[in-house]
Amino acid sequence: MYIMPLPSFSGDIEKNIVRHIKYRGTVRTGEVVADNGDGTYDVKIALSDEIYPNVETIHYEMKFEIGEIAVLAFEYGSKELPKIIGHSKKIAQVPVEIEVDYSGTARVETLSAYSVTSSTAYLEARISLGGAGNCTRRGFEYGTTTAYGNDTHTDGSYGAGSYAIQITSLTRSTVYHFRAYIIDENGDTQYGDDKQFTAGSNLVSSDDVSLTIYIHSGVSSGILSSFASPADSPFGLAYDGTNLISSDVDTKKIYIHDGVSSGVSSSFASPGGGWPVGLAYDGTNLISMEVDTEMIYVHSGVTSGISSSFPTPAVYTYGLTYDGTNLISSEIAAGTIYIHDGVSSGVSSSFPSPDVDPYGLAYDGTNLISCDVDAKKIYIHSGVSSGVSSSFASPANVPVGLVYI
Repeated sequence: MYIMPLPSFSGDIEKNIVRHIKYRGTVRTGEVVADNGDGTYDVKIALSDEIYPNVETIHYEMKFEIGEIAVLAFEYGSKELPKIIGHSKKIAQVPVEIEVDYSGTARVETLSAYSVTSSTAYLEARISLGGAGNCTRRGFEYGTTTAYGNDTHTDGSYGAGSYAIQITSLTRSTVYHFRAYIIDENGDTQYGDDKQFTAGSNLVSSDDVSLTIYIHSGVSSGILSSFASPADSPFGLAYDGTNLISSDVDTKKIYIHDGVSSGVSSSFASPGGGWPVGLAYDGTNLISMEVDTEMIYVHSGVTSGISSSFPTPAVYTYGLTYDGTNLISSEIAAGTIYIHDGVSSGVSSSFPSPDVDPYGLAYDGTNLISCDVDAKKIYIHSGVSSGVSSSFASPANVPVGLVYI
């Protein structure tokens, strides 16, 4: 009768123990009774009163709790102390013949989402290897429930540390669940905890002194993140559903960003060669405005091409937005806001702005939003009217551009 020989651990105990091996009489479980703080533990062997002191962990980054059941390995035929190879997975207490399904010590922690907009978000996680080899995949599952349904990942060789992946095509004001996962060197999938975020709608503002673009938390004074503007005078802001667009008075250029970030994918000169102070997007075309040439330009899509143009309603028109039907512009010094007839030079009505220098305008789907350089404030209007329902201080000194994403 053939008898399977006991495994030999004389070469490498980790190689023989940690790799899904069946072996006889070499593994037991025990209760951790003391953490010695040096990577060793005192362990009381199951089904006996025997306590092994200073049991060494093979992977020193693995942490145990007092009272936890640990898996121990004994090098066959040796009088050495046992070594801890992992947390118990309800392994049988009788050490006759045991298969240890030990999935390695690589772990992943799900971190919070960041730079969340109405359609995009960055998901972040952190890998710890605990002495194991690199992972072959890292990614996230995400969706509107804990069933997730969506997956994003990259394949390669990944060591310990943080990683992030951007997800897109989100639905505004929707709660999303997500969890990180990795595939470790053994081919086992490890998951992080579930977390969630809401794909929000956020105000974005720009400042002409700090030369910074700020992403607000909703429409409030809270700031989720910020980044440097592409040049020295970021007066105008717009959003085309995917990318932020900014205009700069100093360079007389319009910049197409990579999403809502400091990255710029392309740029082109302001169409009239003047100072582009206001931007808007009507769902199809970019609209830009120059204060010195006193012209408003309707672009062909989001390009340098111009399909039409018309004069601004006043000399010092700076702010521009679109409410789904009509273009809205604002004049500084006189402190006036104009409602246009569609996207044209015609003006159907006007009303005073909350203060004298309304440099930037935005529209959130219900209410007009304006920012004033003199007051250093951002105002939430009551609908599209002179009434103001609330206001808050701008993030810096000279708020000049607004857009609602």
